[in-house]
Amino acid sequence: MPSHPIPRFRPLSVLFLSLALGCSGEPRDTENPEPSLSELQFPETSSADRRPPGLRPSLVKDIQVGTDETLHSSEKSSYTNMLDAVVTSTGLYFAAGEESTGVELWRTDGTLEGTRIVRDTAPGPTGSIFELATSNDTVYLLSAASGTLWKSDGTAEGTTELMPGTWRNPANLVSCNGQLFFSEGGDTPSLWKTDGTPGGTFRLATSVWIDWNVSEPPYTVCANGTLFFVKRGVGGEVDELWKSDGTPEGTVRLASIGPVMPSPNTGATLVAVGSRVFLNTGYSWGQIWTSDGTPEGTVPLTSPTSETRPLITSHLTAAGGRAWFIDGFGPGLWTSDGTESGTRKVADIPWNSSVQLSAMGDSLLFSWGEGLYRTGGSPESTTFLGNINLSGYSPAARLPDGRYLLSAGEDPGTPELWLSDGTEAGTTPLRMTQGRSVPYPARFTRFGDRVMFWAMDEFHGAEPWMTDGTPGGTHLLRDIHRGDASNPQHLTKVGGTLFFSAHDAEHGRELWKTDGTSEGTVLVKDIGPAALHTEGPHMLTPVGDSLFFFHAGDRGLWKTDGTGAGTVRLARVEFQPYNPAQVGSLGTAFFFSTWTSAQGSELWRSDGTPEGTGLFKDINPGSGSAQPSGLRRMGDTLYFSAFDPQHGSELWKTDGTPEGTVLVGEIRPGNMGSGPSRHTAVGSTLFFVADDGVHGRELWKSDGTAEGTVLVEDINPGGSGSEATDLVELAGTLFFIAHDGVHGRELWRSDGTAEGTVLVADISPGPDSGFAIDFSDTTRLLNVIGDELYFTASDGVHGNELWKSDGTAGGTTLFRDLTPGSASSPLVGVPLVPVGKHGAFAFAFASPQGVDGMEPWMSDGTPEGTRRLVDLARGPMSSSPSQLTVSGSRLFFVADEGVHGRELWSVKKAAFHQHP
Repeated sequence: MPSHPIPRFRPLSVLFLSLALGCSGEPRDTENPEPSLSELQFPETSSADRRPPGLRPSLVKDIQVGTDETLHSSEKSSYTNMLDAVVTSTGLYFAAGEESTGVELWRTDGTLEGTRIVRDTAPGPTGSIFELATSNDTVYLLSAASGTLWKSDGTAEGTTELMPGTWRNPANLVSCNGQLFFSEGGDTPSLWKTDGTPGGTFRLATSVWIDWNVSEPPYTVCANGTLFFVKRGVGGEVDELWKSDGTPEGTVRLASIGPVMPSPNTGATLVAVGSRVFLNTGYSWGQIWTSDGTPEGTVPLTSPTSETRPLITSHLTAAGGRAWFIDGFGPGLWTSDGTESGTRKVADIPWNSSVQLSAMGDSLLFSWGEGLYRTGGSPESTTFLGNINLSGYSPAARLPDGRYLLSAGEDPGTPELWLSDGTEAGTTPLRMTQGRSVPYPARFTRFGDRVMFWAMDEFHGAEPWMTDGTPGGTHLLRDIHRGDASNPQHLTKVGGTLFFSAHDAEHGRELWKTDGTSEGTVLVKDIGPAALHTEGPHMLTPVGDSLFFFHAGDRGLWKTDGTGAGTVRLARVEFQPYNPAQVGSLGTAFFFSTWTSAQGSELWRSDGTPEGTGLFKDINPGSGSAQPSGLRRMGDTLYFSAFDPQHGSELWKTDGTPEGTVLVGEIRPGNMGSGPSRHTAVGSTLFFVADDGVHGRELWKSDGTAEGTVLVEDINPGGSGSEATDLVELAGTLFFIAHDGVHGRELWRSDGTAEGTVLVADISPGPDSGFAIDFSDTTRLLNVIGDELYFTASDGVHGNELWKSDGTAGGTTLFRDLTPGSASSPLVGVPLVPVGKHGAFAFAFASPQGVDGMEPWMSDGTPEGTRRLVDLARGPMSSSPSQLTVSGSRLFFVADEGVHGRELWSVKKAAFHQHP
């Protein structure tokens, strides 16, 4: 049985992606600016944050002041998926995304001040909620980041994962008859139901495969308390229609229906009309089925013509106790009550017309390129409402006064907000007080006497709006993703100066530097076009007192001494490296890997001058590629792996001259290559991982000679290999993570000899692994802090938590159980950054209770001294500190406190040795 994939979601709906840069509108209102997220009813700074002013983190400089109006709307939109909002007695809930939290659950009471994040369920910028539902006044949500099911009462403390570890990739949330149904993927796909408690959660049926993603109409519907759903066929089986009353015995198959392949352009997959359902198979203008909930009553819908042919349908919609659809062979608009006699054509519609349908109370709205119509199901009840067309998947929403909100527009033209009372005279655009239109409205949700919806303009992007149907009552609810950040990247220390890339509206993304003061934080040089906001300087590499970097805007390799005049372009590099393993230095020379059509991917060198920058050696002659990687300096030699047709990928070295660039040794005879990686220097020994074709990927070492390049130890005997990762040096000893086939992935050490290569500690006893699987060359699991190693591991009792080791079994202990019990802390792969010389370190973490988000934490090297440094984004918001880098007397990081966007912050290292 195939694994159930995490449902896919697109960054923006098709409707919103159609917005052009030239959308009309006026600048935002600056007379009544919105309060920042941190100003909205969150507690003042806690006692733990009350440090002397000189020891508190502070903003270095607000590089991008205010919203960058040059950003495209899609770059500052919080609407990042296609989810409808849900309503409970405690408020309206929706999923929204911003840079520091990702897509998370938000709640509103309809006011600016009452619109806030509920909890950062996947702490940091990785949040990705892809389904929402409500049942019995509880909100349920699915997180794609962790593949988990959560429930919420609207508070951070009351937003918790439901039965952690029970399911693999739950999906397809649907509320029916006071019960929440959902499916589970994995090796045993199943249908489940829950009331939000462990005792009320159980499996209804196995081998039930409901494959769905949020860009498609759901494969489920609730009809008079009964759940109907499509069970996908696997391994040659056909798709089937099933139903469930919430009991195992009441979960049964109704009929085989053939392939079901709907799309957003063909309307709903399933709709309910009373206790009857209609199914649109969507396959090549698929056949429409109907079911009364019995096997014999589950049949293809036929027309009342003499040939009684099956109806081939699209745009399936329910309204007024009937199903409505477009018949492809008519062609025309049809309606049905589920019987042949009650199935009839309502209106002729030309073939290939752009059709949209929407319920409007007991009537149906439809448009097909010639205008908008309302019908009750007969030609005589069909009336013209205006020369506009409905847009996208945006059903009309009823206001308390009986009028309906529509997303519609002239053809061609931008869809905007309209009102209709069902008459031509009463169908008019709804404009704001200033006369501005509300472009691209979608996803209407009734909330009390108002309607919440999403709209996208060029100033705010796609954000939540609210209306009561009047111009004065139509307004932006909150600009969640503000687009006011310079988002510094690639923090790199050179001497006492910190370099980084950042963008502002005037220059785009360029190279900046700072000495830690606002006045000393300046643009180094304006190189590329300002329109490039996501491109710019990258792969910043210190070489002596200089900084080399690539610029994606002008496709150049540059060098700087920190001044504008001393920032010079060395060469055009069309295909630039983006992996740190592809760059390195030796002496005052910069080496890198790049591709050209003439030489392929080869090793290049620069001495810091244009004339001294070029191809260093064509290891794989001609247009073939050597693909140099893993550049690592040891002494006066630079080591790397490279490919040639004779040896495959093997270990090479250079003394900085072409003639001194040679193959070290052939580890795997022939042209297969051993694929060396994870090169790590310990004294005069280079350790790395390679596969000689006999032992699998194991630990090797080299002194730079063929004779001195040998297998250290066959840790996992045989051909499987120990897959050693995270090679680091501590006090002249190599530490790494490996598995020996007996103990799982655990901590090892080596002095370079077979007998000195030993397991340090079996953290998770037996065959289970203490460490998460990590085959990335860039993610670091082992962190050297002072004279000890710190890392995240699980002993099978505490979950993934913070550990430390002095290199001995007795000295390898749980440092602190930050998330008490068996639950895990979100620390796997989180860098621990040394601060000072006394075992202090900094990291990003979120408290397990969810009352505050991901914030900067600190440790003075003791469990009791490990605590939150400051709550920058107060409440459940996350400031999501990243790129923690020590330069001079300060720790720098990038964060968003809810006021300035993601900008550069810093704190004195002395703060890590002070108690609040």
